[in-house]
Amino acid sequence: MANVIVNPNSPLLRLRRKAHALVFTAHPLCLCMALACSSTVAAQTSGYDQLVIGARDGDFTPALNFLRDANKTQRSQLYASDHILIAGWAGLDKEVVSQYEDSRTFLKPNADVLATVARAYRNLQQWPQALATYTQVLQLRPSDNGALVGRVMTLADSGKQAEAARQAQSLVAKQPKNVERRLALAYAYTRNQQPYSALQEMAEARRLAPKNNSVKREYLLALQRAGLNSKALKLAEQTPGLINDHELRTLQRSRVADYVRMSDLPTAKENERFKLADKALSEAGKLLAAWAPIAQAKEDAKALRIDRIGALYSRSYMQQVLDEYAYFNAQGVQLPNYALRWVAGAQLYLRQPEKAATLYRQIVDAGDRKSPAHLSDLQALYYALEESQQDAEAAQLIPIIAEQPKRLYQKGLPGGKNNPDWLSGKVMEVNATQSSNDLAGAEAKAQDLANSAPGNTELRTLRADIYSARGWPRRSETELKEAENISPRSLDVELSQGYTAQALQEWRQFELYADDVITRNPQGLAAQRLDRARQLHNMAELRISSNGGVSPDNTATGTGDFGIDTVLYSSPIDYNWRVFGGLGYSQGEFQEGKGRNRYQRAGVEWRSRNHSVEAEINNQNYGHGNKQGLRLSASHDLNDYWQYGWSMDWLSRETPLRALNSDVTSDSFSGYLMWRQNESRMWRVSLSPQRFDDGNNRISGSISGQERVYTSPKLIADALLDISASHNSQPGEGPYFSPDNDFSFMPGLRLSHSLYERYERTWSQQAQFGLGSYNQRDYGTDPIGFISYGQRVSLDDQLNFGATVSALSRPYDGERETEYRLVFDLSYRF
Repeated sequence: MANVIVNPNSPLLRLRRKAHALVFTAHPLCLCMALACSSTVAAQTSGYDQLVIGARDGDFTPALNFLRDANKTQRSQLYASDHILIAGWAGLDKEVVSQYEDSRTFLKPNADVLATVARAYRNLQQWPQALATYTQVLQLRPSDNGALVGRVMTLADSGKQAEAARQAQSLVAKQPKNVERRLALAYAYTRNQQPYSALQEMAEARRLAPKNNSVKREYLLALQRAGLNSKALKLAEQTPGLINDHELRTLQRSRVADYVRMSDLPTAKENERFKLADKALSEAGKLLAAWAPIAQAKEDAKALRIDRIGALYSRSYMQQVLDEYAYFNAQGVQLPNYALRWVAGAQLYLRQPEKAATLYRQIVDAGDRKSPAHLSDLQALYYALEESQQDAEAAQLIPIIAEQPKRLYQKGLPGGKNNPDWLSGKVMEVNATQSSNDLAGAEAKAQDLANSAPGNTELRTLRADIYSARGWPRRSETELKEAENISPRSLDVELSQGYTAQALQEWRQFELYADDVITRNPQGLAAQRLDRARQLHNMAELRISSNGGVSPDNTATGTGDFGIDTVLYSSPIDYNWRVFGGLGYSQGEFQEGKGRNRYQRAGVEWRSRNHSVEAEINNQNYGHGNKQGLRLSASHDLNDYWQYGWSMDWLSRETPLRALNSDVTSDSFSGYLMWRQNESRMWRVSLSPQRFDDGNNRISGSISGQERVYTSPKLIADALLDISASHNSQPGEGPYFSPDNDFSFMPGLRLSHSLYERYERTWSQQAQFGLGSYNQRDYGTDPIGFISYGQRVSLDDQLNFGATVSALSRPYDGERETEYRLVFDLSYRF
């Protein structure tokens, strides 16, 4: 090709150069005219002109090889210009720039050449050079639409998005029907993070050029950037070839991801809450099956399978979530943070808090502290740590979670706006305070929040829950009624109402609430817990208690005593009723000989709001034949603070065994009045007259109280006081201990320590100490002391038991005696 000689001033080349210029204008009609003119002349030419025409048709290499050689030896305006233009056609941006910079000293300014160079600079991200070159083009051709558009796009690329948008808006205002200018404005909006404004411009461009596939493609991409993946996919399916296979798979996967994201949002109808999750699972299954044979779809399938985890999570298929996590772990795939949140949430749901805490730590450490998800990640980490008994680390998170700014200040909003994270953090702080056993502190914080926003259902429910925890179910009920008026179908309100109804013994309401919440949200853990509480309430119940004492020097109350009592309650009948039956046995060694009492009992229990009544008939055999007794007892709540109770016993089972051994029985009546301010303070006054059939009448009374003196998450200390006195009308005449008058004063301390807690499984220990004085008429005043230690275990919510050993030292008729006792009790529901 080096021997081809062409007259540079031939009309053919002038026409060719004109055609080249037309090729680079933006309007398709000009391009067609140039091609037509060039084709007419092509039949008359050969050599170099044929090379140029071949390049125009897409065969760039022969022409470029010729021009590369020619430009090494010649300083030709024509060859340099054509080299730049053809290299531009071939997309060889570096060659365009290199040739331009090598020949710019002798090149005459040419708008077409400069436009090609400017485009190459832009493609190479050399923004200043591109902008300067576009300026040169516009100096030569001020109305060059391609240059105007190119400059706007280069400004957007170079970080001057706002300036690009202003210039593009001006261009569109001058020619609102110019498609290229609309596209340029959309591009500027896109680079300026304004996807919806960009979509609006693309929609107008599509209206102006409805059959232009390039415009359709840009509109499709704008839909995708705006998050309208379903609409973008519909357009792609209506116009085959608009996007390639990989882009189509990306759109299909994005639509599934949209379903997953929306599946966690509230729905207008509760029975449709799984509609989107099910749709995502169905569509993901079909796509994975279709992509399985396609090697190029492997990465798309992996991304889709990760997104599908979110649909499984929304559907509460938690074990499948963990199965997918195990699969990806086996493949060595590191899941993104958004997928790890689903996995950690599934682990918490399935009661694997240690694993969840590990994942949440990883998410928090890798996450952006300014991200909206950061606070929720910290809250989830707190709950995982708390449920896995990592209390110290959990406590360190509370100040971080709670210390959120109340208002957010942004440019254009001088007064700022409410920060939802502030309220979320404060609610979390209240819950954490309650979990640490500081109910008074939790109530004070909840009061401040609820009073500041009386229309906020969440805060009213929070306050009501604390009322219940403090032993005030009626206050809780009133508060929840107010919350119900604000949000009649709030699931959280209804859940709290269910527990409050249970505490108030409103069994019908309790059943209705439990039925409704489990129907509305069967996969919800809170609904399942309330339903479980209902199931436990409807179970039969077995109670067993036993005690044994050793008193080597005990002559007043016997030695080697032992007793066991069992009672079986039926499941509730017609909500309020339970029947029961039981057996018991007691024995002891006395000076008069060994005493025994075998008894059987049966009865009925009635429980309703504010009242509990129990009636029993029993048969006792203590060595003097079978004798029948009756017992009627009840307790009545006046309000959240006051309660009174009473009991009437004929042939009382509480008669001392030593008296029964001598065929002395008793009838008794007892009553009490209790004031309970909250979980920290309680006082009780009781009075118990008792008539023995040997003629002795006893009356005894007591005052007891409790005051919380120390609270921590694991340890609680209560100060105790017990004051009691009794009088017997026939002192010392019977075979049982019956002092004329006696009085005891016993202050003490009770410690309760949680050793282990994991959901319903708990293990705790208790210790109690008391030291006081005892006065008996005619025998003076002597010190008395008491110490006990016990442990209690709940294996689950159906079975719990405990055992306590104790030692008591006190005088009887002036003689000091020591008693060691072991007490065991068990409760089992089935």
